[in-house]
Amino acid sequence: MHGNVMEWCEDWYFKESSSDNSLSPGKFRVVRGGSWETGINNCRAGNRFKEKQDCAKNNLGFRMVINP
Repeated sequence: MHGNVMEWCEDWYFKESSSDNSLSPGKFRVVRGGSWETGINNCRAGNRFKEKQDCAKNNLGFRMVINP
């Protein structure tokens, strides 16, 4: 799965070290992993990035899960 596309997550993006509690969700979503154009050091599932929720890129996608 690594190196294919970065994966959209349902979570809103907040800086982990932010002490500013006035941030409100609605601007950025969490994107995880790495894509075919990500450097080797960033191509791992634990990496966390942010993107505007209306962003469209050819290296960004989501994983379908089917629960029978």
